[in-house]
Amino acid sequence: MLKVAAKIVLFVAACVVLCFSSVSAWREYIAENAFRTADTFSELMVPSHGVTSESALAKKRGDFYLLSAQPQNPEQAVLEYRRAVEANPNDSVHWVDLAGALEQLDQMQQADRAYRVADKLDPRNHFIQQAIGNFYLRQKQFKESGVHHARAMESYPSCARSIYVLYWSLGQSLTDVAGLLGSNSRTKQRYFLDALVSSSPQQVAPLWTLFSATPDLLNEECHRAYFSYLIKHKEFEQARVLWHLVASIFYGTQWDEASEPFWNRDFSRPLHFDGGLEWQQAPDPDGMKSTLADYLPSRNSRTVHLMFDGSRNLSWSGISHSFFVRPNQSYALHFRATVKNITTHNGPFVRVQLFSANPQYKQSEALTGTGDFEQSVLFTTPADCFLAEMRLCRQISTKLNNRIEGEAWFSDFELKEIESVPAPSAPAAK
Repeated sequence: MLKVAAKIVLFVAACVVLCFSSVSAWREYIAENAFRTADTFSELMVPSHGVTSESALAKKRGDFYLLSAQPQNPEQAVLEYRRAVEANPNDSVHWVDLAGALEQLDQMQQADRAYRVADKLDPRNHFIQQAIGNFYLRQKQFKESGVHHARAMESYPSCARSIYVLYWSLGQSLTDVAGLLGSNSRTKQRYFLDALVSSSPQQVAPLWTLFSATPDLLNEECHRAYFSYLIKHKEFEQARVLWHLVASIFYGTQWDEASEPFWNRDFSRPLHFDGGLEWQQAPDPDGMKSTLADYLPSRNSRTVHLMFDGSRNLSWSGISHSFFVRPNQSYALHFRATVKNITTHNGPFVRVQLFSANPQYKQSEALTGTGDFEQSVLFTTPADCFLAEMRLCRQISTKLNNRIEGEAWFSDFELKEIESVPAPSAPAAK
C-alpha cells in the first residue's frame, strides 16, 4: 500500500515538474519570438523567466526608448538597461548600453563606472573598446581614450580610420595620433595616405620623418602619393629630396641630378617605380599600341615604340615624363625619332609643358613618312616654374577619314641647359 502511495506521489510530482517546465518553455518561446519578430514596443512587454531572453528583451526595450521613441526617453532606457544588466551582468554590451544612456542624462560618474565594468569584462573586444575610447574622447581625456582606442585598432585594424579622424578633428597632431596605431604596417600606410588628403605640408613632414625611421614601413604607394602631394603643394625642393630617396630605395642607386636631369632617359634602369619622375604610360586607345623600353636591335638601344594600325583618326598623349627645371633658365630637350610609313599630314610629336601660374607649351614638329631624325624642343622657363613635363602626342586630323598608320620610335632623351633659346629649326634627316 505504501509503495502504491509513493508511486502516486512521484507521479504527481513528475507531472507538476513537467507542467512547470512546459509553462517555462512556453514563456521562453513567447519571449524569444517577441525578441525576434516584435514590430511594436507593446509586443516586447511579455513575461520571461530565462536569463538570456529576459536580458535581450530588456535591451531591446532600452534601445526603443533611446533610439526609436519620439522624443527619446533616456530615463526609461536606463531602467531597461539596468534590468538587462541585472539579468545578465556578464554581458559587456549591456554595460555599454547602460553607460551610453547614463551619459545622455549627464550622469558622467555613473557612466564612467559602467564603462569600466564593460572594460574589465571584455578588454579585447574592439566594439567595447572603441565605445569606451569615444566616451573619454568626448570628455577630451586623450590619455584615457588613447588606451582604449589603441586596443580597438590592434584587435580590429579596419576600425582605425573611424577613430583617428576624430582625433584630427579635435586638433591632435598627426604624430601623436600615430602612436595609437599599433604595429600593423598596412594601418599606418593607410593613415599616412589619409593624412595627405586633409593636412598641410608642415603637418605631414614630421609624420613622414617618423614613419621613415622604420625601414620598409612606407611602401611604393606612399612614396608615389607623397611625391604627387609635394608637387601639388609646390614643395619642389622636398620633392627633389624625395626622388633621391626613391632612387636609393627602389633602384638601389644614387641619382646624379647634374648629369641626368632627365631621369632614366635611355631606359638603362628597369621601370621599378610607378609615378614621380619615372616614365608614365596611360592605357592605349583603339587604333594604336605604345610600348615603353622596347628594344630596337638596329640601334642597340631601348626606345618608346608607337604602332598605329590605320583603323582610327585618333588623338593621343599617353606617355609622359616629368623633370625638374630652374626658373628663368633656357633648355634644350634633345631626342632621336625614327618613323616608318607614318601616314596623314600630322604624325607623332613631342610636347613640353612648363608648369607655372600661366602654363606654357612648346612642341617639336610632327613626323610623317619614313626617316631618322635628331630633334629638339627649346624653351625658357618662367620665373615661377620648377617642374616641366614631356609628353608624346598625336593630334586628330581635321581631314575626313584621315586614319593614321605606321610606326615610330623615340629614344636618347637628353635635357641640357643652354645660354639662350634660338629660333626652332626643322628636323635634320640622318
